[in-house]
Amino acid sequence: MFDKRGLSPSEIQTVDDLSKLPRLTKDDIRQNYERLQAQNIDDAIVNHTSGSAGEPFTFKESTDVEQVERAFINRAFNAHETDHRLAHLFDPDPDYHSTVAIDETKLKIEETEIYVWAAVDVETFEVIHIEVSPGRSDLDALLFVKQVLKRCRGEPVVLVDCGPWYNWALDDLDLCDSRRETWEERSLVEAWFGLLKYRTRLFYSRFPHNSSWKSVDRWVKAFAVLHNAII
Repeated sequence: MFDKRGLSPSEIQTVDDLSKLPRLTKDDIRQNYERLQAQNIDDAIVNHTSGSAGEPFTFKESTDVEQVERAFINRAFNAHETDHRLAHLFDPDPDYHSTVAIDETKLKIEETEIYVWAAVDVETFEVIHIEVSPGRSDLDALLFVKQVLKRCRGEPVVLVDCGPWYNWALDDLDLCDSRRETWEERSLVEAWFGLLKYRTRLFYSRFPHNSSWKSVDRWVKAFAVLHNAII
């Protein structure tokens, strides 16, 4: 890829030079997975993304990183009462949002799948609304879209992917202007899910014992409170 650009590593000297670097896509990495592995790490752990945006992505991380993340998760859940109190602060006032990206992703409690729904303003990266549901149906999508619109003044454009569960709310009932996208502006909500998954990666397959989808709902709302506070 460097050769195709007529680029030499010696030409990368300053921050401004970073724009010259070729970008690796996920397909590039999948096709050259073994060739792109670091040779100086012997205790790497294989991990995977959830595949909510398409095919799951496989990557490796060192045990040092895994241990630090596990410590973070333990600390976070030792403070779960604080998290639950923070969740009550997630109540954004209705505001003008010209374009809103909506998506959903899976999490697990023990062996039971639940769904996190999120709506993000693509201009400010603010989480407008977030909910957790035990299922992903046309009715779940309809109720979520209605709640999102209550938090929006004016007539926002809603961006969703091609999931058929949005058909009733956005096509049949035509609740608002909408657009189907798999990437582009809608990628902002995917980016937010990336932050959520980064923080939940170690307990992705199993939330703490005796958790419920309602307790996970409080946890993700607390996470959204902290996110909105720092953007």
